[in-house]
Amino acid sequence: MKKGILLLLMSLVVLSLVAGPFGIKDGAKKEEIDIVSEEDGIIIINVPKPHSMFTTYIAKFDQNDKIIRIVAGSEPTTLSVYGTEIKRKYQIVKESLEKKYNESESYNYLKQGSIWNEPKDFSIALFKREYIIYSFWDFDQGEIVSIWLRIAMLNRNDGMIVLTYDLKGSKEFSEEKNTEDESRL
Repeated sequence: MKKGILLLLMSLVVLSLVAGPFGIKDGAKKEEIDIVSEEDGIIIINVPKPHSMFTTYIAKFDQNDKIIRIVAGSEPTTLSVYGTEIKRKYQIVKESLEKKYNESESYNYLKQGSIWNEPKDFSIALFKREYIIYSFWDFDQGEIVSIWLRIAMLNRNDGMIVLTYDLKGSKEFSEEKNTEDESRL
């Protein structure tokens, strides 16, 4: 009986130190993050629990050095004209996220009037930003505020999966920065 109570108490302590995306502790401070490099405002980090699909992780911190955004990027993929490879990777990540966070709000469409309207035009339409494909999750409470999943093109032939977690404090930080910028006009 005592052993059971002790295990329950230990699990409650562990739950109080809940890890967020990629094993990063909720509310983590900059000094708690394994920073690989920091240059021109881009902070590349190592994460405790990397996902096999992603090779690069970038963090953003607020003025108090609390993490407010995590961006994960996959290894660039050379696409066929149909984009089959990257669409498959995108779908795998999307389905995994939907298992964990419920159904997303998803957009997958070609802008009206685009000349890149054949299936073989997928890559170029995506590169020209005439084809839109992303999924979005929005949360009312908790450490994660929103999640964005999208396909980003690096050039006409190479694309990658980008997964962004906006964490508690990110909206306030962005609003504060916008107000600062507006005051400088």
